[in-house]
Amino acid sequence: MVELHGLWTLPPALRIAEALKPYDVAWLEEPIRYNELDAMAELARHTSTPIAASERLASRQMFKQLIDKRAASVIMIDLAWCGGLSEARKIANMAEASELPVTLHDCTGPIVYAASCALSATLPNAIYQEAVRAYFTGWYTEIVADLPPVTAGRVAPLDGAGLGMRLREELFTRPDATVRRTGAAG
Repeated sequence: MVELHGLWTLPPALRIAEALKPYDVAWLEEPIRYNELDAMAELARHTSTPIAASERLASRQMFKQLIDKRAASVIMIDLAWCGGLSEARKIANMAEASELPVTLHDCTGPIVYAASCALSATLPNAIYQEAVRAYFTGWYTEIVADLPPVTAGRVAPLDGAGLGMRLREELFTRPDATVRRTGAAG
């Protein structure tokens, strides 16, 4: 899988896809800026390498355009950007109706990651759950006490109520933390 961060226009993206052909990569991720759907569709038509997009889309209507234009062969969803679990499920259902797989994006925090893992486990067309391994020993563990376990390359949702997560107790007493409490007016 080759992450291109949406930094390319169509001509160089076509050259990159061609140059990567001998390596049989699983996909080109975000090769062209996420809102350039016509260019992405043109790229998809001219390469045999699958295109994964678009973690940055923020509405079901944009995902529908991506799917209808066949601008991606793997639909990448970020729960934090698309509108949450319910919206992500609707997007995944649209993709499934068009016989497209989905993958859920990870980079927006441990709670979104845990929610994505839980959702991925329920989607018949989910093929991957993206994970940034460096976060497992870095800032994710500074916020939560538990992360979905990864065993032999497979991730499972946490057990327990909700997402099965607990915020670290020390999070509330850190000197850089701002804790706000609200209550019912009485």
